[in-house]
Parts: sequence; C-alpha cells; structure tokens
Amino acid sequence: MAMRRAANTAFLVIALALIATAVGLLRKSDQPPVPAEQPTTDLAGSTYDPIAAALYNDAAKQQAFIEQSETAIRPHLRHPESAQFRNVRFYIGSGVPIACGEVSGGDDSGFDRFVAGSAGQVLESQMVSHNISGLWDQFCR
Repeated sequence: MAMRRAANTAFLVIALALIATAVGLLRKSDQPPVPAEQPTTDLAGSTYDPIAAALYNDAAKQQAFIEQSETAIRPHLRHPESAQFRNVRFYIGSGVPIACGEVSGGDDSGFDRFVAGSAGQVLESQMVSHNISGLWDQFCR
C-alpha cells in the first residue's frame, strides 16, 4: 500500500509539472498576458489595457491606428470615395486608443466630428441628438 501511495504521489508530481510547463508555454505566445488589475470599460465598450496603451507609444503605430479608423468610417458616409479628413488626432488618455477628428462625406453637409475606437466609431450626424460633445470632451481633449 505504501508503494502504491508513493507511485500515486510521483504520478501527481509529474502531472502537475507537465501542466505547469504547458501553461508556461502557452503564456509565451505572441499574446501579451492579461493585466492583473480589473479592467474598466469606456463609453465605446472597450476595456482599459495598459499593455495596449504601451503598444501605441510609437508615432508610426498611432498613424496606422488613425488610418484604420478612417477606413472604418468611410462606409458610413454618403460618398465614401470622396471622404476628406481633417484635424484627426490620436489619443490614449483612458488606456484605450482613440482617433478623433472631422470628416466630410463629399456632400454639401460640411465636416462632421467623429470619435473612433477599437470597438467602433461614432459620427456626430448619425447620433440621435446630433451632439457628440460629451464623447468629444471625454476622449478627445
């Protein structure tokens, strides 16, 4: 009986070591580890991620995010092929990348403010209240 207990203990130790090794290998993937702190959620539904915030310290990555945001906004315009963007800036104040700016859809309505994040984009003209000031003040200043 003592030998059987020793064999079971040895088996459990080896199994736990294999599991720990597998978990360690999974953590070494290209994905950064999840922050230990509780994530917070912004108005657009994105969660605060300090690792993502650190990834956007590079101006080239910020510009790439802005270009992705502009591409995501185009389908929401009447004339996406003639869209003009101006005053577009990158922000990461809440730990979530945000692009804010103005866009003209090529019609006579002029420029429209927008806020774009990884969870989506909001155009002022498409809001029920046509007032983006609350979002703008929170994320774009």
